[in-house]
Amino acid sequence: MNAERWQRAKQIFCEAIELKAADREQYVLDASRGDSLLVDEVLRLLHENDRDTGLLSEPALILASELPVDDAPRFAPSAVLARRFRIIRFIARGGMAEVYEAEDVELGERVALKAIRRSIASDATLRAGFKREVQLARRITHANVCRIFDLVQHEEPTGIEPVLLLSMELLNGITLAEYLRLNKPVDLRSALPLIGEIAAGLQAVHDAGIIHGDLKPGNIMLVFRSGQSVPHAKVMDFGVALPTNAVAALDESAVRRGTPDYLAPEQLRGEPASAASDIYAFGLVISEMLGVRSNCIKPELRELSSRWRVVLGRCLDADSSRRYRRPADVASAMRGASGVTSRKGWTALALVCVVAALLIALSRVDHLRHPNNLQILNESSALDIWRASPDGKSLVATSWDTGDLVLEDVSTGKVRRLTRKTTDWQTHRAGAYGALFSPDGHQIAYEWSNSSTDHELRLIGTDGKNERRFFHDANLRASLLDWSPDGRQLLIWLRDINGAGNIGVLSRQNGSVRLLRKQPSLAPGGQVIFARDSGSVVFDYRGARNDDSEIHRLTLNGDESVMLAHTGASQVIGWSPDGHRLIFSSDRRGEPGIWAVSVSSRGAESEAAELVPNARDWESLGLSRTGSIFYRYDASSLDVYTSTIDVDRRRMISPPRRITERFVGSFSFPNWSEDGTQLLFVSTKDRSTPVIGIADARTGVARELQTSVRFPMRPQWVDHGASVMAIGIGKDETRGLFRIDPQTVEARLFNSLERLEVAYEGVWSPDGRYYFNRYLDFRRGIFRLDLTTGDRRVLYVPPHGTAIGMENIAISPDGRKLAFHSRNEAEGTSSLMLMSSDGGEARSLFVLKQPESFPFGSFTWTPDSKRILAVRDRSLDPAPAGRKASEIWIVPAEGGAPQQIEFPTMAISCIRMNPDGRTIAFQVHQDARQIWVLQNFL
Repeated sequence: MNAERWQRAKQIFCEAIELKAADREQYVLDASRGDSLLVDEVLRLLHENDRDTGLLSEPALILASELPVDDAPRFAPSAVLARRFRIIRFIARGGMAEVYEAEDVELGERVALKAIRRSIASDATLRAGFKREVQLARRITHANVCRIFDLVQHEEPTGIEPVLLLSMELLNGITLAEYLRLNKPVDLRSALPLIGEIAAGLQAVHDAGIIHGDLKPGNIMLVFRSGQSVPHAKVMDFGVALPTNAVAALDESAVRRGTPDYLAPEQLRGEPASAASDIYAFGLVISEMLGVRSNCIKPELRELSSRWRVVLGRCLDADSSRRYRRPADVASAMRGASGVTSRKGWTALALVCVVAALLIALSRVDHLRHPNNLQILNESSALDIWRASPDGKSLVATSWDTGDLVLEDVSTGKVRRLTRKTTDWQTHRAGAYGALFSPDGHQIAYEWSNSSTDHELRLIGTDGKNERRFFHDANLRASLLDWSPDGRQLLIWLRDINGAGNIGVLSRQNGSVRLLRKQPSLAPGGQVIFARDSGSVVFDYRGARNDDSEIHRLTLNGDESVMLAHTGASQVIGWSPDGHRLIFSSDRRGEPGIWAVSVSSRGAESEAAELVPNARDWESLGLSRTGSIFYRYDASSLDVYTSTIDVDRRRMISPPRRITERFVGSFSFPNWSEDGTQLLFVSTKDRSTPVIGIADARTGVARELQTSVRFPMRPQWVDHGASVMAIGIGKDETRGLFRIDPQTVEARLFNSLERLEVAYEGVWSPDGRYYFNRYLDFRRGIFRLDLTTGDRRVLYVPPHGTAIGMENIAISPDGRKLAFHSRNEAEGTSSLMLMSSDGGEARSLFVLKQPESFPFGSFTWTPDSKRILAVRDRSLDPAPAGRKASEIWIVPAEGGAPQQIEFPTMAISCIRMNPDGRTIAFQVHQDARQIWVLQNFL
C-alpha cells in the first residue's frame, strides 16, 4: 500500500471510529468506493484499535471499570490458586483475561492476578505470545514502569487444561486517557513532573533493549500513592513490544501493530519501528496532555508557546533521524522550554523556594501550613472501611470475602485480619460492622452480626488478641456512635424489634447500659458524639426550621444547652487535637463545607470559621491526633433506564437508554402510570433536596414537583393516576406516606410510618381499596389495610427463621395475587413467593441459593397477571452492597420453570413493567467511592 492510499485509509478510519460499532463496516464499504484493498486495511485498523494488544493491556486498578460479563467469575473469593495466591475479589474481565485482586501468601503482599480466559488458554501460539510479553516486561525494573512479578500455572481438576496466571503490580489510579477525558488538559506545572516520569519509564524500556510500540494515554497509568498529593506516571502494556534486535525481521502487518492514531510516519510507510517511533508517540501524548488535539490530525502546535512548539515539532518530525534520540532528552527539553534547564536549575529553584519559605516562617509560621488533600485509595466493594486510627496509620474495615474485621496499613496498603472466620459471608451472613478505635488506638469496638436478627458488640485488640463479647440482647440491636475521650464508655444507639430507638451509654468494663435521662432531638442525618469531658454529649439539634439547625450540648443527667446556633444544615464531626475546637460540616454558605468553632463548658467562645469550602458528598472517617481528617468521597450514582423486551421470545428489542443524558447519575425509583404514558422518578440533581419528577413517555419532557414534603422517596401512582404516594418528611417532621396532587403539588399525610408500623412504601390494590405491606417487625407478617373501613388483617405469618422484610412486594394487575420475597438464612435461600391477596397459604415460585439474591424492587407483573419478571443478582464482589451482575427472568404465576431473558449485564434494581407489556423501566447503580485524608486544615 502506497503512502497516498495509507493517508486515505487513515482518514476513513478516523471518520469510522466516531460511529457506533454496528455502523462502522457499512460506512467503510461506502467510503472506500469499491477499493477492496482499502476496505480490508481500514477494517484491520478498526479491529486493531478495538482489540487488546496483549495480556498486560488491561489495567489492574483497585477500582476497575465494570465490564460486561457473560458468566460468573471463574474463581470465588478465598480460592487458593497455584498454592500461592488467595483470591480476594474479582475486579474486571477483558478480552484475554479475568483480573482479580489476590494475596500472595508467600510474600504477604496484594497483587493483581490475571487468569487467561478459557476460550484462548489452549491456543499454543497465544500462550507463547504471553510468555514472550512477560519475558520482555520482566527485563524492566523501574518505578515508572508497571512491575510484572511472575507467570505460573494453576492445575485444575483432572482433565481440565491448566490455568495460566500472571501476577503483577496492583495499581491504584486511572489511565492518563481517562484522566484527560474527565478533566481539562493538564496545566504546565502538573504536566512537567508527569512528562519527566513518562520519559523515565520509557527510557528504562529503551535501555532494556525494547521498543514499546504502543505508547498512548491509555497505556500510561496515573497512580496515587499514600501520603502524596499528586499522581505518579507508570508506563504499561507490552503487548506489541519487541526487542530492538528483532524489529528488522518483521513483516509489514507486524510493523503496523499498535494504535493507528499513534503510529509514526515510518510505520505508516511500512518501515520497521525504532526508538524514534516511541519518541513520536511520546510527542503526541505530551500534546494531548497540554490540550492540543492529536487524534487523527497533526497537532496544532501554534496553540503552544514558541519554545514548546520547537520541542514538540522535533518529536513529531516526519524524518525519524531528526527526532530526539532519548526520551530523557525530551523531558529535559520541555523543562528548558519552561525556563528550568537542568537538574542544577531545579536545585537552585528549590533552594530559592526554601529560603523564601524560611523568611515567611520567621514572620508568620501559619503560612507554612497549607491544606493538603490526598487520595489514599479507591474503596472497593470487597472492603468496607469504618474508621481511621487515632495515629492516622491504619484503617479498620470489614473484608467481605469472609466478613472478618481487618486493619489496612495506610502507607503500604497491606491488610491484616483481626478476626478469623472459617466460613464465607455470602453463605452465613455473619460479619463485622461499624467499628470504632479506642482513644489510645489499642482496641477496637465493633458490631458483630450473627444473622439478620441476632447482633452483639465485641472488643478486640489491634494486635488481634483478647477478643470478647461485651454486649448482647436478643431483643435489641446496638449500633456504635462514639467512644468517650477517657476510653471508659461508648455511646450507642439501641433499637428494638419495632424500630423504636434510644441513645445510651455503655460501660466498656462490665457491659452495663444506662439510657440518657433526656433523649436528644436529632436533626435529620444528625450525629451525636461525646464532649471532651466524657460527661456530656454534643449533637445536631432538630429545630423548628428545617434549613437552620443548631448544635446542642446535653449532660448525661439531662441538662441541655445551645452550643452553637444558626449552623444551617449541619453535622458534628469531632474535636481538634487540643480539644478546644469543635469540627462540624455546614451549608451555611450554600455549599457544604468543614467548619470549626472554639468552645468551652459555657458554649461557643468565638465565631465559627470555615476551614474547607467544598465538602459535598463527604463522609467523615475520623480525626487523627495530628489534626488530619479522613473521609470517604462518594461519587456513586443511580440512573433510570428504559428498554423494550419481547417477553414471549425472551429477548431484548431495544437496548437500555437513560431517561435523560443530562445530570447523569441523579435519578432513581421509576414507576409507571396506570395508562403507561407517564414515568415517576426521584431526582437528586441537588442531593440535599431530592424531588419527585414525572417524565412523559411519549415526548420525553420531564417536570419536577416542588412540594412541601422533604426527602420524598419511592413514589407510586395511586387513585388511577390522580395522585402520587411517596415516603417523606412533612412540615411537622412526621415521617410518613404522603398523597401528592401532581397538578397542584399539594401534599397531605396519608399515614405516619410509625402508626402504620412499617418501614417501606407497600402497594395498593388496583381499585384503590386496599393497602398491603409488611410490619416493621416482619415476624408479625404481611397485612392488608382496608382504606374504607380502616380494618387491618394479617394475611401471612412467615415460619420461624424466615425473613420477609425485604423491599420486594408486588400485586398483580387484576388485584388477585401478591408476590413477595422470603429469605431462609439457615438454608441460605431466597424465594419469590406467591399468595392470594385475600390471604392464605403461600407457595414458592423461584428459589435462589446464596450468593445469588433478589435486589431491591425485584418483582414486576406482566399486564395479563400471568407472569412475573424477577431480577436475579449474581455477586461479583462478596460485600453486602458489592458489584452485581443482574439477570431478568420470566416466572409463570401458575408454576413452571423460570426462563431467562436475553439482556445486557447491568446492576439492575427497582424494575417496573409498563402496561404496554413491552417497556420496562429500572434503575442501575454504579459504585465509586474514594478514601481521602485532608491535612494541615486546622
